[in-house]
Amino acid sequence: MNLLTALLGLGLALCACKSGPAPNPERDRLMARADSSAARHRYAEARQGYEQVLGMDPRFPPAYCALGNLLAQLGQTTKAIERYQQALALDPDYTKVQHNLALLWADLGQYPEALALLEKAREDQPKYPPVLQSLALLYAKQSRYPEAEEALGQALAAEPELVGARL
Repeated sequence: MNLLTALLGLGLALCACKSGPAPNPERDRLMARADSSAARHRYAEARQGYEQVLGMDPRFPPAYCALGNLLAQLGQTTKAIERYQQALALDPDYTKVQHNLALLWADLGQYPEALALLEKAREDQPKYPPVLQSLALLYAKQSRYPEAEEALGQALAAEPELVGARL
């Protein structure tokens, strides 16, 4: 597992939309149960739960995000990318999905796609430390050290307790 995939694992619980879809108690209950299954490493149960949520509400980006995270953890990169893209089709400014998809693109060596998503995510949420850290890592991989240093500085300014940005 490389560093970008490890960073993706940290984002598993980060699938709430900025704008937030309308409440739906049954959907939200199913989503919470699927999240709980994923947290307990009951992946088949979690996947089934996310798919139930999407069957009930196919326009619910957090379910696509969570399913994408689960599939990425299971090494099903192509399917994870498809789910993230479905979430972005519904909510193009979904920063956490932009971030997670960018990490997968970077894992696949698709640095231009990864950078474009991360830079858009930074435009949308300029003080979101995971995006800033990932940007710094990607810039450093491309020997763009001044940009990497700037992004890490911004991450630390946004969240001074970040251990990863201090390494």
